[in-house]
Amino acid sequence: MIRRMSTITTVMLLWLYCVSFCMSQFLPPQPPVPANGMNQCRFYHMVLNTAPEVKTKTRGRSVLECGQRCFQWEQCTGFRYKAGEGCQFYSSDLTAASGDGFTVYSRNEPVPADSCDSHVDFESMLLDGAYYCIQVVKDSVDGKEARIECDKLGAKVIALETRAKIEDFRAILQARGDYSSAGFWIGLYDVLTEGAFVWDKDNTVIGEDHEVWDSGQPNGGTPGQDDQDCAYLEKERFLQDKNCDEMTAYYVCEIDLS
Repeated sequence: MIRRMSTITTVMLLWLYCVSFCMSQFLPPQPPVPANGMNQCRFYHMVLNTAPEVKTKTRGRSVLECGQRCFQWEQCTGFRYKAGEGCQFYSSDLTAASGDGFTVYSRNEPVPADSCDSHVDFESMLLDGAYYCIQVVKDSVDGKEARIECDKLGAKVIALETRAKIEDFRAILQARGDYSSAGFWIGLYDVLTEGAFVWDKDNTVIGEDHEVWDSGQPNGGTPGQDDQDCAYLEKERFLQDKNCDEMTAYYVCEIDLS
């Protein structure tokens, strides 16, 4: 009985070895997962082309993580990256890698430290003719908490200084299904002086007649209480002043790359 079990075990081990050997011959090499933080990402391997080029795709949270992964895979000649789409790695010529909104990086090309791609979970968004580095956070918090959370990321709650910028922001988020009925906190406050709203981004003061305000706004809230110190953007409207503590909304963080 013991001899029979030993024979079965040997056969099974040989079968497993043969399967592993055959798979190693037909599947392209997979980039290793780095030890320092990369295990937080969801990676998957997919063959997109056949020889002579091996191209793999992976979900990376930032261009820096994608670059680190490329360096740890000896066959990687470079990669292309797009926020929300992750990385596509190449083992040969990068000529065909451009397009579709992706940025191409060669293996030996440093990633600019001040690029939006270098900031985890941030994206470049074209608003009113200029690009801004932002992160849309779909967590409902009060106005003060939104400011605190953006500060933790080295950012400010987004400034929408023109109606055109507001309209572009709203259109982009609505088109991709990110615009919630909860609305968004905007980085504009009159905490220090009632009626003197200040952009948190650069401390610029705007008047109550500025174009960003919705009709009848700001209205200061309950007469005599002067309690509406935060700015809020709702669907199909422009900015309103709201009580920072009495409601929750989504928020958007912005990193200044200038």
